[in-house]
Amino acid sequence: MITIWVPKRLVEIDLYNVAACSPQQLAQLSEHSYAQRVNYAAEKIRLSGAKIVMLTGPSASGKTTSAHCIARALQQQGTPAQVISLDNFFKGAEFYPRLPDGTLVSPPLEDLSPFLPEEEMDANMIIPRIRS
Repeated sequence: MITIWVPKRLVEIDLYNVAACSPQQLAQLSEHSYAQRVNYAAEKIRLSGAKIVMLTGPSASGKTTSAHCIARALQQQGTPAQVISLDNFFKGAEFYPRLPDGTLVSPPLEDLSPFLPEEEMDANMIIPRIRS
């Protein structure tokens, strides 16, 4: 697994001054900075040769928005990209089956198999799959 860290910079005092004097300029600076970080991430992903990229972060932190922006940047760089959003499949813990001792039963890794070639799925399994 390759981890790509996109650096964030600390807020500088100059940004506070820009925000106080011109909120529009702050928005433009923020958009420009975000676009640069998206392009940086896309370039790192492209150079890594990664086939699957997963974004993590807190709820409502912009993962889906960023995924679409990164996919667009990859496509502009000539790399095919497709976003598969798992947000639509989230269910609260109360909806998952439980074992008799109360332990949650999560969906198996095999549920990803429609998105991966069989050989790649097998290569990423720690325990061999049980085929029916």
